Amino acid sequence: MDNVENVSVEELQARLAAAEAENNKLRRVPDLGASEKGCVMVKNIRRFPISLYPQEWETIFEMKDDILQFIADHPELPRK
Repeated sequence: MDNVENVSVEELQARLAAAEAENNKLRRVPDLGASEKGCVMVKNIRRFPISLYPQEWETIFEMKDDILQFIADHPELPRK
């Protein structure tokens, strides 16, 4: 690595931005976004975003208790 004294401020800022981006990738903090087609995206849970239309999310939320019970009834399901 170059001696910091021999590197421009712009280069240091670029390196810092790259390091922050890499750190955010590694942290994988869940984040929300919107797709071009109007889907609500949950990012950083899996490799690709989980994208559903708002009504689909509402249906899943209505199923919350059933989903939690299913998970409890199937302890053999893999956990990450």
